[in-house]
Amino acid sequence: MKKFGLIVLALFAVIVLLANLGPLLLLALGVFAAYAAYVQYQKSFSTGGRILWVLLGITGIVLAVSNIYAILGALAAWLLYWCWEKYKGLNEARSFKDHNDPFSSFDREWSRLQK
Repeated sequence: MKKFGLIVLALFAVIVLLANLGPLLLLALGVFAAYAAYVQYQKSFSTGGRILWVLLGITGIVLAVSNIYAILGALAAWLLYWCWEKYKGLNEARSFKDHNDPFSSFDREWSRLQK
């Protein structure tokens, strides 16, 4: 039942991620443009160049803020990663069959009693 729930949650996360893929890219582009404008503003010495970089920085900030709902897509990507890790953990836990072996179980219990 846990696997089914994880698969349903992962499918939901994939749908949300795909729906927000465009805004995610625009958000990343806006943040990158604002950062690049800030770095170039720091390197610029002329007044005209600084005004240009401020205008480009404001454009990048506006682009990023207008796509702020893309954070839902980032959360969906994180949720998809979390589901994948949990799913892998469930498979690894089921593939470990040493705990069903009566001899190793006895050795484990005996070592626990001797402590």
